[in-house]
Amino acid sequence: MKKIILTLCVVLLSMAAGHMAQAQDSGELVTIVKINKTDGRVVRYGLPSVPEVTFSGDNLVVTAAEMEDLEIPRVEVSHIDFEKNWQSALDAASLGEDDFSFSFDGEEVVLASRKLTRVELFDIAGHRLMSVGAVEGNATLSLGSLASGVYVVVPDCHPAVKVVKR
Repeated sequence: MKKIILTLCVVLLSMAAGHMAQAQDSGELVTIVKINKTDGRVVRYGLPSVPEVTFSGDNLVVTAAEMEDLEIPRVEVSHIDFEKNWQSALDAASLGEDDFSFSFDGEEVVLASRKLTRVELFDIAGHRLMSVGAVEGNATLSLGSLASGVYVVVPDCHPAVKVVKR
C-alpha cells in the first residue's frame, strides 16, 4: 500500500512539474499592470521588472526599469490591478474593443489592440527607426540591433510610450 501511495505521489509531482515547465515555455514571468479607465477601456503593461505606481499632483505615475515614467491623469483611472503571469503579451483577439496591451522585455516590444494597424519606433532625437504594420491587431518591434538608450514607441491607437533599452 505504501508503495502505491508513493508511486502516486511521484506521478502527481511529475505532472505538476511538467505543467509548470509548459507554462514557463509560453513566455517570461512578467508583472502585468492593468489600468482600468473610467471610460471602460483597459490598458495593460507587461513588464519583467516590478513596476512602482505613485501619484504626482493630479497624475498616476507608473515607473519601471524598461520604460520612462508613464503619467495618466487620475480622473481617467477607475482602478489598477497587478498580477504575475507567464506570458509575454496578450493577443488582440483576447482584448476588448478599446483595450490595449504593451509588453517590453528589454529587447522586444509587443503590442496588441483590435484597433492597432501600425506602430513606429523613434530615437530620442525624433528619427524614425522602424515602422511595422500590425497583423490582426498584433505587432512586434525587435530592438536587439539597437544601441542602449531611450526610444519612443508610437502605436496608431494609443499614446506613445518611452522605453529604455539597457
